Amino acid sequence: MKDDVAELARVIDVLVKGWAERIEYRIVVGDATEKRAESRWHPPLLIELRCAASRDVFTTGKGGGGSGGKPGSRPPGSLIFLDLIREIRAVARKARADWNAAATGAGLPVAYELRSLVGLAQSMPESDVRDVTWTLKRLTKTARIQLGYEIPSRTLAETVCGACGGVLKVADDASSDVWCSGTSETPPCGQVYPKEEWVSMLFDAA
Repeated sequence: MKDDVAELARVIDVLVKGWAERIEYRIVVGDATEKRAESRWHPPLLIELRCAASRDVFTTGKGGGGSGGKPGSRPPGSLIFLDLIREIRAVARKARADWNAAATGAGLPVAYELRSLVGLAQSMPESDVRDVTWTLKRLTKTARIQLGYEIPSRTLAETVCGACGGVLKVADDASSDVWCSGTSETPPCGQVYPKEEWVSMLFDAA
């Protein structure tokens, strides 16, 4: 139960406190190429979603014509960021109401709603906590994709990371390098297979 609450808290922190992104790159040192990594801190995803939504409103106009020239229309996707904020708020509000019969204040900020869930989760069934965590993880991943931090990806079948045995992933359109995403028990090891090499990996595994 403690681990479930900790995982919920971790997901909520990404939304309301900020998160660290691991950046990997290669540099040439003499005749060799070395892999380096650094961490970059990002603002809370909720703030980034609000900023992106504001840019959309500024670009398209609150009631201006969109790409089709129709009054009130907007280019596709211009409401995605606002919709994500509303979905996250709805999940937090419902969970808070379900977990605390005395909960009041329907107009509370979404960050407050989310933070309150960590304390309430201490006394809730594990299945309830996991359901809410899974839903928030899905919305967080969608937000990261829409904000450009991630790309839609798929798992490579029948082959694993040669360094740690973790799951390997690649962009849906096969345009990226292959990267290790770890396992359910272990984090990613950081191994990356360049785009020009990963096709041969599939043949070797066949």
